Amino acid sequence: MKKIILFLCIWGLCFAEGLERAEKLYKSGLFQSALDLLKDTEGAYPTYLRAECLFQLKEYEKAHKEFLKASKMRQENERLVLISFRIPECLWLSGRKKEAIAEYENAVKAYPEDSQAADVLYRIGLYYSRVAPLKAIDAFTQLLRDHPDIENIDNIYYLLGLAFDTVGDTEQGAKYFKKVLDSSKRADLCKPAYLWTIDWLYKKGDFPETIILAEYFTKEYPVDARKIQETIFSCLYNLKRYHSAVVIFPCIEKPSQEQFFAYAEALYETANYHQAAEAYKNAGTSSSIYYALGFSYLMLGSLTEAFNSFSCGVAFKMITRRQGENDEGILNSMLKESVTKLTLVMFEGDFVSQSDVTEDTLYLMADIAQRMKEKNAEIECYKALLKLYPESKIREEILGRLGLSLIDGGRIQEAEDLCQEMEKDHPTSSYRLQLLYNIVNIKEGKEALPYLSKILTDFADFAENHKLLYRLSEINYGLERYDEAERCFCQLFERFPGSELLPPALFHLASIYEKKGDLKKAKRTYELIPSFSQESAPKALFYSANLSFSEKDYRSALDNYNKIVKDYPKNEVRPQATYQIGWCYYKMDDFEKAKKYFKAVLEEQDESLKARALYWAGWASFMEEDFKEAENLYSKVLERYPGDPISSEVRLRLAIVLYNQGRYKEAQATYQKVLKEATSTELKIEAIHQVADCLLKQKKAGGAISYYKLWLEKLENDEKRWEIQLKIAEIYYQTGQKELAREEYERFLEFGPTEKRDEAYYWIAKSYLPDQPKEAFKYFKKVVDFYPQSDWAADSLFKMAIILDDDGDNKEAKIIFERFIKEYKDRQDLVLQAKRYLKD
Repeated sequence: MKKIILFLCIWGLCFAEGLERAEKLYKSGLFQSALDLLKDTEGAYPTYLRAECLFQLKEYEKAHKEFLKASKMRQENERLVLISFRIPECLWLSGRKKEAIAEYENAVKAYPEDSQAADVLYRIGLYYSRVAPLKAIDAFTQLLRDHPDIENIDNIYYLLGLAFDTVGDTEQGAKYFKKVLDSSKRADLCKPAYLWTIDWLYKKGDFPETIILAEYFTKEYPVDARKIQETIFSCLYNLKRYHSAVVIFPCIEKPSQEQFFAYAEALYETANYHQAAEAYKNAGTSSSIYYALGFSYLMLGSLTEAFNSFSCGVAFKMITRRQGENDEGILNSMLKESVTKLTLVMFEGDFVSQSDVTEDTLYLMADIAQRMKEKNAEIECYKALLKLYPESKIREEILGRLGLSLIDGGRIQEAEDLCQEMEKDHPTSSYRLQLLYNIVNIKEGKEALPYLSKILTDFADFAENHKLLYRLSEINYGLERYDEAERCFCQLFERFPGSELLPPALFHLASIYEKKGDLKKAKRTYELIPSFSQESAPKALFYSANLSFSEKDYRSALDNYNKIVKDYPKNEVRPQATYQIGWCYYKMDDFEKAKKYFKAVLEEQDESLKARALYWAGWASFMEEDFKEAENLYSKVLERYPGDPISSEVRLRLAIVLYNQGRYKEAQATYQKVLKEATSTELKIEAIHQVADCLLKQKKAGGAISYYKLWLEKLENDEKRWEIQLKIAEIYYQTGQKELAREEYERFLEFGPTEKRDEAYYWIAKSYLPDQPKEAFKYFKKVVDFYPQSDWAADSLFKMAIILDDDGDNKEAKIIFERFIKEYKDRQDLVLQAKRYLKD
């Protein structure tokens, strides 16, 4: 046995010595020598070291196997992390990239904070950029989140921009390309980021921003400026900055025919007609180009060239359609005459008779004037046609075209007069209908009513009548002509039972019944809506439930609110329905359920209701006298929604809860916060009273009075300040300082409201007792004489009798006691005393 132990010790020493030598060889870069030493050595560390040697010798397949073997052995944590990243590295370098990525992802998931994780995430992102851009986005996003200080972060931004662009999310792509431009100075990243963003802005139609960014690019990279000249030109053209567009156009290296056409249009708009004509020639051979070319020549006064261009273009085709002629010579002759006459009209004067101009010439002149946006010339041509050719076969068409031109030119009254003229001779003309329809779309409110009625009456088969009838109903509704609106809505249901406007019409009709006070009809109407539109069902149920709620029929309201919550969980009215369920239970004094549903609102998406829901949950707890829970809920409102409009109300309720728990000092401090933030006078007055009350509870009457007087000065011009004055007097009286109380009551009489003077007179009278009963009598008498219906009148009359009786005037006292018994039978407590006095 001793020999075996000796042998093992010697073997262990040799093994350790061999492992130490192998480690030194490895650290010296003699990987093959180290590997030879470790060839048959087993164990966790030797296996790891052998794998490392193979990795350094670029024998990645063998290294991969050894690393896998090492990973299954008990290793030090630091070494285990390195092995986790070496396994995918071997796969990657041996060309097995798909397998490597899966292993990389496992390694990053296991050790997200390791220094190698950043490089690995970058490699994962690069790999997925080509095959799965969404996964690349996840990898790069994680890289930025976990390693915000990574070097070359601009490169990550750039790759994220490309990935988002690949998946079609250009908004996010733009966000990351902007980060590249904000953070990087690398031209290889900034140039493509600039170009991508410029192209994106242009495609979005944001031409001003496109130009701004393009100017930056030109400044930063003047050598590459030509790459974006086309884009700058297009932006300027679209923005109608024609002068600038003309200047930039020569910078475009190889302009397309479309760009030549835009260039020509810009030249035309800037009155460079000669250059425009040359540019049009380079823009292709379409009829519209010939037409535009003709206008350029026309503006130059070159009638022959204009004639030739028009002959090849739209005008030639138009006359062919109008006349049905095939003789080119006749057509050309007419065209030449038309162009000549148009030139005369435009530059030399007006025509006066049929001998000056033919009907066809005038028609063509009107059409050309329309093309040139010469609205007044177009109108005059149509007017001339009507004047010179009153029997024209196309008179109806000319009237219609004239009316539309008048509307386009803003001459609405003339268009209305023309429409009235057409009613006599062409009552059912499609041109008249078109005119009426255009006028209706311009007119608003009451002014549209007669035109809507004309269309609905004279053109019963017009396809848009259901919309017009709905609009007629809406206008009457807006004018509070509810009977007429109701009639129109009902007519809509009868004439157009399949119209998509029936659901909104039913909502309006129900609203009309509400305004007329017929809530049963309103509810029945809301209940009809789901049969026409399931999409509108939740809203209809909600409105119907609201009517039940307003009638205090909370059970019926609950049925509909619950139906919304159950059947339409994703509808926009669901949060409001949940909130209203809470209100129903609150109104039914079921405060526990009210709390449940108010709190449920907090789980909804609608943020607008959450503060109020939590607030009313606090109210429910308060009503249950669970002041601790109420305090907790009110505090949560203030914590979560500090800027909400109800913050002051919530703080006031919190103070009340603290007060009810006897925590007067905390309540006082909370009320004082209400005073600082409240904008409502009512809230401020309430808070002032409560602060003073807290001081009284702390036996600080002097402090309460001082506090009231301070606010009395601050609210010098406020109509509610009398409440504070009255309260000061009351505290003085309660603390036995009757003379001071009397002074404050008399000060109140100087500005307090009339309806409160009886109270002041009563307490002034009381302040004189028992020392000055005669003075007291005077003021009690004022209450009785001036305010016989006052709550203080009975007590005042009774005390007058007592004062007289005490003074020995039994006769007068008896009269007043008898009067008291007769007038104040409901005051049995005092009536019994009065009878005892009379008996005595």
